[in-house]
Amino acid sequence: MAIYHCSVKVLGRNEGKSAVAAAAYRAGEELTSIYDGITRDYTKKGWVEDKFIMLPDHAPQEYKDRSKLWNAVETAEKASNAQLAREVEVSLPVEMSREEQLAVVREFVQKNFVSQGMCADIAIHNPPVKNDRNQAIDADGNPTKDQGKMQFKNPHAHILLTVRPISKDGKWEEKSKVEYLCMKDGEEKGFTAEEFQKAKLEGWEKQFKFIDGKKKVWLPGSVGNERELKRVNRTPKTSQYGRKNPTVEYWNSDERVPEWRKSWEDCVNKKFEELEKDIHIDSRSYEAQGLDRLPTVHMGPAAINIERKADREVREGASENDVIRSDIGDINRDIKKYNNWLLLAKAMLESKISKLKSAIESVAPTATHKVNEVEEFIDKLKENNEIFQIPSDSKYAGHFSKDALKDMREPDYIRKYVRYYKLDSFGSVTVAYKKAESEMQVYQSTRLTNKQKADRLKDYAETYQMIQKVKSVYEESRKKSPVGKIVFDNLHKEELAEYHMLVEKLNGMLDGAPVTPKKWDKEINALQAEIENLDKKIEAKYTELVCEEAIEHTVKYGGKAKSLKRKLDGKIDDVKQKDRDDNPPQNSDPLHCGMNVPESEKTENRKKNKPSWDAL
Repeated sequence: MAIYHCSVKVLGRNEGKSAVAAAAYRAGEELTSIYDGITRDYTKKGWVEDKFIMLPDHAPQEYKDRSKLWNAVETAEKASNAQLAREVEVSLPVEMSREEQLAVVREFVQKNFVSQGMCADIAIHNPPVKNDRNQAIDADGNPTKDQGKMQFKNPHAHILLTVRPISKDGKWEEKSKVEYLCMKDGEEKGFTAEEFQKAKLEGWEKQFKFIDGKKKVWLPGSVGNERELKRVNRTPKTSQYGRKNPTVEYWNSDERVPEWRKSWEDCVNKKFEELEKDIHIDSRSYEAQGLDRLPTVHMGPAAINIERKADREVREGASENDVIRSDIGDINRDIKKYNNWLLLAKAMLESKISKLKSAIESVAPTATHKVNEVEEFIDKLKENNEIFQIPSDSKYAGHFSKDALKDMREPDYIRKYVRYYKLDSFGSVTVAYKKAESEMQVYQSTRLTNKQKADRLKDYAETYQMIQKVKSVYEESRKKSPVGKIVFDNLHKEELAEYHMLVEKLNGMLDGAPVTPKKWDKEINALQAEIENLDKKIEAKYTELVCEEAIEHTVKYGGKAKSLKRKLDGKIDDVKQKDRDDNPPQNSDPLHCGMNVPESEKTENRKKNKPSWDAL
């Protein structure tokens, strides 16, 4: 199977991004931004193997010029937090020639983006594998300047897309329009400025905020004036985000990204079929594909560089124990070991199953029913009125309460677990236990990494919020005249000292990284959601491991009676049965010494003379 990669992200001014800078970097060109007046020169970047622009039919042809296209985008966007462009990055299959790769990219871009009205700027990159010193290396890891010895394993395409539609006359459309929330006969309805010109003739009025006693209320202008209320300001009531452009709303909808990812899979696999190659890619996760493998964790440039440095130091003679590896790299190595172990275990298991089937067929070719020895063992326990034993030195039982463990000892509870994981032999229970332990370690390691990252981001956000509380004092100080500043600063020494201390603290924590509170909050929420998901998986693994320990321990040492009462119950039943065998019942009640007694009286007498557990 070829490598699948397709990621989508948005470039925005609120993150300090520039569409012109992004285009210059990806194309390896020198471009000047009209918006900020900065020239970006990436002509020495290298490894840009192809670049071209694709436009919808109604777009101005001058946008074939990269500088004109992205400067037009920057000029059209007025807001300081505007979204400037969307980038789709795809990995190009190394099993295809460059011409075949370009054909797939063009088909994908035309089908999904250009046909929908977006302008697309495509750049093909094919950098060599490098070490931590940014030097190209050969297959042995040695630095080289010979392109014939370099390794080119990551050809990929950067696709920059416009996020504002172009009208049929070649003008940029608005992403949204102001929508006034108007009132008429108690009904509220939204209108754009053009629609309101007609609506006001029909009696619709804009709403304004008035002060009514101690409250601020939205009322139609005529109602507020009639009640002689004071208006707060001249701004009418509007919807929160305005009337969105339907095209922009369609492009930004949650369904698009999965749709684009699936389309890239289809385009590549279609090309492989045309080339008659038995290769394909899959956009689905391992879980969706029904595979038992665990996905690796995204490392990022910092972790990758740590790994490259460690590899170089090992090649130079350093011991593996002396080099520093990244935490994420360690997690991924554990995941790869687990996946390799799983593949090997499955292969061995399939081989044994195949041999067992052959042996069974040779002895009893007509046999169709497969005996489940685990369920047979559970049936035997239940028949003997026994429960499972959990070992006293269990690694995982301490995670549960006594009541929970009591339920987990019940044969019916273990049966549900056995059927859910399709365990049909004691050997499969052992394999499942080892697999669950490996998965538990990976989940816990990933959770720890996410928790540490979330805590770090929370520290950033908390420090930033504390700065905001005293920032107004600092800004007021800056506005003062030299003499007034001295007086003001003396009155607010503590607040100013706290402000400078907090700013220095935040700068120290960020170490040159930008201040992005909205991005921090978004990442914190995403990490919290992932941690909650991991907690559920870890809880499930705890249950699985305790059930597996119970099965293995009980197989080795035998089951345990449910209670003394049940033991006595069994003995009493045996005594009663023996008595019935020795003395067959007659048509009389034993309490009346063989005398015939009415049936209703028999029942009453039995109730009075029924033995209790206290009497026994």
